[in-house]
Amino acid sequence: MPARSETVWLDDGNIILQAEYTQFKVHRSILSRNSTVFRDMFSFPQPPSTPSIEDCPLIHLPDSAKDAQNLLSLLYDNLSACNSRSELPFSVLASMLRLGRKYEIHSLRDEAAHRLRQEYPKTLQAWTSTCRNDFTSGIAETEHCIFDTLNLALEASLRTVLPAAYYECLLEEVVKIMFGIKLGDSNTLSRLLPESQAVCILARDKILNALPKYTLSYLDDRKTIPCRSCISTVQCISARAELICKLWKPAPNIRLALFEWSDVLGKGLCGNCFEEAKKHHAEGRKKMWDNLPSFFGLLSWDKLEDFE
Repeated sequence: MPARSETVWLDDGNIILQAEYTQFKVHRSILSRNSTVFRDMFSFPQPPSTPSIEDCPLIHLPDSAKDAQNLLSLLYDNLSACNSRSELPFSVLASMLRLGRKYEIHSLRDEAAHRLRQEYPKTLQAWTSTCRNDFTSGIAETEHCIFDTLNLALEASLRTVLPAAYYECLLEEVVKIMFGIKLGDSNTLSRLLPESQAVCILARDKILNALPKYTLSYLDDRKTIPCRSCISTVQCISARAELICKLWKPAPNIRLALFEWSDVLGKGLCGNCFEEAKKHHAEGRKKMWDNLPSFFGLLSWDKLEDFE
């Protein structure tokens, strides 16, 4: 039996929405003012056969009760929160993006998309900022993981966040990519779609193969270390060999693909070789980022568009 929502049941409402087994009594005017889809829907007279409750038309929505609850709560109680810098729970952000797009509530859709673009940006500079401790997230650390984010971005055609989101999925263990991640203390399992699993596994090999060509090219090219102005050739050749063993054996870490330079990446090198390695690392890291979409079978950064 359908049940009334405990939070969105307004006595003076004039229409009832039902999502799954939950009913919401709301106002046509509120829905019409915020959504062109609802506005168009209500512009046509309801047929006599339309079911009603308490003399209010009953409209069935093909959405989850949780999404409907989040959407209506935002429209009635907390719309201003969408424009604040406070964190939003992932479930609320997902509802904003999913239903905001479906019902053409652009303010909700755009704010949710903005927050996801901040977390998974298009530029290397912005990505670097998200990896630092002082980065302020717009998404609360609640019961969700990167797999949920990628699934949502794919569902909503938020293509500009896909390269960075896919890459973050690769930072998880392969077994988790294939079989999912258990969320917190619950029995809920977050899983990638089978197509996304295949994309990740193929991209992982491509990125690892690209490491010596891009980010770690300073170790693969004997002309870089020792450099022309090296002041301790024997020392730097030895340090280079040690770095190769440390960073590449038994297999390179996928995190190194976009890892920001740190002194450990040039440990043991003379000052001149250290600076040369740092320069080559920055150039290679930028090339890795520029090619990131291609590893996942996506269009180049400048051709990725959202909601198309």
